[in-house]
Amino acid sequence: MEKTTFLAALLTIIGAGCTMAETAQDTTFVVNDKQIVVNEKDGATTVGVYNNNGNELKKISETTYVDGQEVSQIYVSSPFLRSSWERSKRKKFEAHNANFYFGYRYLTSDAFSFSADQSLYTKNSNSYEIGIGALNVAIPFNRQNNIGLAIGMQVGYTRHAFDSGHALFMEDDVATVKPVEAEERIRKSYMSYWSMRIPVMLEYQQYLGRRDAFIGAGFSFEFRDKEHARYKTKHDTFNSARDLSIHTAGVNFEAYMGCGDFMFRFTTGLTPLFKGGQGPKAHTSSIGIGFCL
Repeated sequence: MEKTTFLAALLTIIGAGCTMAETAQDTTFVVNDKQIVVNEKDGATTVGVYNNNGNELKKISETTYVDGQEVSQIYVSSPFLRSSWERSKRKKFEAHNANFYFGYRYLTSDAFSFSADQSLYTKNSNSYEIGIGALNVAIPFNRQNNIGLAIGMQVGYTRHAFDSGHALFMEDDVATVKPVEAEERIRKSYMSYWSMRIPVMLEYQQYLGRRDAFIGAGFSFEFRDKEHARYKTKHDTFNSARDLSIHTAGVNFEAYMGCGDFMFRFTTGLTPLFKGGQGPKAHTSSIGIGFCL
């Protein structure tokens, strides 16, 4: 009878142990005075670290790994701080169309060219563009969030300078760069306009330490307005032409690369600046810097 009772009790204990083994979700390690508990549930692996303070176990930190994402929680026992912070290490895809940009602007005879028609009498060293970005939209293409579309909206001012002996005039609705007849020496001669750009860029980005390195290329749609040409002497300013025969809309190729908040930019016009037959053959290009604020 005693032997039968002993066997029944032993089978009960073994059965209970098997049941616990089948339903157990945690694996516990003890390192020094801390317990490390690993739990797997619903495809997520959670690692918790506990401090054994007498009979009380205080959670120090917890990290969860799921779907390529790591989320850490740190527990702090200060009454002046929140009880936990959550930090996601999955980077967010961010658009890097510049919020502020400045560049050296020049007129060229063709897209991707660095030379201009001599009949333009340009003074590219005094030509520039400056602008701000008002909108950025980021559309990631993958779960790693390192490649996607960067769409923006920018407003800028462009000035193309001519040498001190020439200015842009309108004759029979045709824009022409001609010598200026003036009693005083001409100090400045230029044409300028305002523009709005909508860049649509394919961008790749990657963390380098704590900074985000990125490179992008694509197209921008440019809309121009308030164009005019002027030249200045020591005492006077003359408007040589208004409503220049430039295209009110154009398409540019753009590229940029940078790290953190700083970038180098390149832009070249794929469509000519002036309308066909109503001005010199010229494309706009620029090399400059930009900042993401």
